[in-house]
Amino acid sequence: MAALKNRILALAEEHLDLRRQVKLDTKFSDSGVSSMAALAFVRLLNEELGLSVSPADLENFDTLRGLIAHYDSLAG
Repeated sequence: MAALKNRILALAEEHLDLRRQVKLDTKFSDSGVSSMAALAFVRLLNEELGLSVSPADLENFDTLRGLIAHYDSLAG
C-alpha cells in the first residue's frame, strides 16, 4: 500500500492545485478542488494505475485517504 499511496500523493501534488501540502483527511471540497477537477483526477489515476473507479464512486471517497484505500482494495 505504501507505494500506491506515495504514487497517488505525488500525482495529487502534481495535478491538483491544492496551494499547500496534501492532507489525507481533508475533503476535496474543503481543499478548493472542484468536482470537475476531482473527476479529472480520478480519470488520471485510472489511467496511471490501470484500475477503474467510476465517477459515482467518488461520492463515497471524498478524501485522499478514502480514495487511496479504495484503489488499494482494487489493486489487492
